[in-house]
Amino acid sequence: MAEKEDKKEKKSSKKLVLILVVLLLLGGGGAFGYIKFFKAKKADEKGAKKKSVEVQAGSPEKLIPMPLNPYLVNLIDPDTRRYLKIRLVLNLSDKNVEKEVTEKLPSISDAIIMYLTSKTYDEVISPMGKKKLKKEILKIVNKHLKTGKVNKVFFTEFLVQ
Repeated sequence: MAEKEDKKEKKSSKKLVLILVVLLLLGGGGAFGYIKFFKAKKADEKGAKKKSVEVQAGSPEKLIPMPLNPYLVNLIDPDTRRYLKIRLVLNLSDKNVEKEVTEKLPSISDAIIMYLTSKTYDEVISPMGKKKLKKEILKIVNKHLKTGKVNKVFFTEFLVQ
């Protein structure tokens, strides 16, 4: 009977060792996977966050938004009447530019309206057309400025009917 108990103990200790080895392998594999895949991703995210903080802290890409009133204009489609309504936000290079844009807003708005009314539906509806609109509006606004510049133009509303 003592022999049976010894065999049972040996079997149970072998099972225990086998279970421990399997658990160690699983734990080691899980740790390896975490370090290899997730920790590297977190480091990339931290780097991206750090870059965005640096951008906001003092680089020329710092976002100083200036929303403009919406523009509602006729497009020059010969067959039908079409309208374009856009709302813009300008990304200014510094706070002093906001005052200059405000002072020159009538002439800036006039130039933007004249540009927009020279467009057709086909020119403004495509993604490339929208990019071109942004680029041209940026040039138009920057032509009027002396103390600074507008870094980017954002559409916050874009409607063609």
